[in-house]
Parts: sequence; structure tokens; C-alpha cells
Amino acid sequence: ELEGLDIGFLFNNVGICHDPEYFDVVAKDEKFLNNLINCNVTSVTKMTAIVLPHMIQKHKGIIVNNSSIAGRVPDPLYTTYSGTKAFVDFFTRYT
Repeated sequence: ELEGLDIGFLFNNVGICHDPEYFDVVAKDEKFLNNLINCNVTSVTKMTAIVLPHMIQKHKGIIVNNSSIAGRVPDPLYTTYSGTKAFVDFFTRYT
């Protein structure tokens, strides 16, 4: 759907979380776990992969990825959320 659009700015600002709970309880809901990872990690990665080549070709463009403090200060009751936000933090630093 982005084919042919001249995108100069991408702001990845996505995220879903869960109620405070240990991972073993969160992992029981496989559908939710997949949705959380797809929303918080896969969408940021894929959108960047779609847009970045065009920005490189034009030698201009900006990508901003909004993460969460939870990616830097993990909480044992939000391990999956924290892990996905840490991914966004490191992905942003080294991409």
C-alpha cells in the first residue's frame, strides 16, 4: 500500500502490553503472546525494512522509533513487554 509514496519520515510508535504477571502466566495465552511480539517487534522491523531502502536511495529521510522506559529498566512482571521494548531500543541504536 506504500508503493509509489514519497515517505520522508517514519514514526514507529506501536505497542501493546499485558497486566502485571509473571511470564509463565503470560505465555499460556499463545495468541496474545504472538500479537504482542508482532506488534511491538515485527511491525517496527518490517516498516523500517519497507521504508529505509527508499530513504537510502534518496539520501534523505528520518526514522524515529518510540520505545518505553521498560526497555531499559525491566520489571519481572512485564518481562515480555520489557524485552520487546529493549529490542526497539537496540534496533534503533544499531540500525
